[in-house]
Amino acid sequence: MEDRRKVAELLKPERMGVILSDELMLHPEQSTDALVFHHPEAKYFKV
Repeated sequence: MEDRRKVAELLKPERMGVILSDELMLHPEQSTDALVFHHPEAKYFKV
């Protein structure tokens, strides 16, 4: 969970009203953070 601080520094969630608590939880509660990468050889599901 310590890496969540690094993700928050990169994404700057406070711009959207999301904050990271001292316990490393995002508020509002339903918030989600992620770094998603595309790989050119990956196979993805068709929707």
